[in-house]
Amino acid sequence: MKDIHVSYKELKEKGVSFVDEPHLVAKMDDTETWMVFFMDTEGNTQALVSEMRS
Repeated sequence: MKDIHVSYKELKEKGVSFVDEPHLVAKMDDTETWMVFFMDTEGNTQALVSEMRS
């Protein structure tokens, strides 16, 4: 997956309803795990996850 911040911006511009903004949830060695939650078309909470090397 590309950078979660890029995906977040692109999806938000398309009208996706996000619950929050991308945030860091874990850092292990040189890898950061980021998440952002959004609502799907049926009202269910879904998430995007991205691992990035720092």
